[in-house]
Amino acid sequence: MRMIPEDFSPKRILVCQQRQIGDVVLTLPIISLLKKRFPEAEIHLLTEKKCLPVTENNPEITKVWPIDKKLSFWQTLRFYREVARQDFDLVVDMQQLPRIRWVVLFSMAKYRLTYTPKWYNRWLYTHWGPG
Repeated sequence: MRMIPEDFSPKRILVCQQRQIGDVVLTLPIISLLKKRFPEAEIHLLTEKKCLPVTENNPEITKVWPIDKKLSFWQTLRFYREVARQDFDLVVDMQQLPRIRWVVLFSMAKYRLTYTPKWYNRWLYTHWGPG
């Protein structure tokens, strides 16, 4: 697996963490580390609507993209495409869930990070670490 260049300086980062509020809380230190490493970058978070309260007033998060599970399939796909079109340089997928894979696929970000993906997901990611 190749390394991300030392001089990489993303303008926009998307962190994807879905599901439970506790999962999002555990993601906040990662967002802090990303902000410390890339202070000029905008950091966006893709998460479920129910997790919004734990992200409010966090100065390290530029924008939260709330997933509304009540949308139709086509509305959901349009939402994922809208998120992905934000010209992210780096996408960090914390869970490899089906909903998030759509955003990773549509994003075309130069760097797409995750933990070690199953063989059938590897083509979606450019870099991964031990899971």
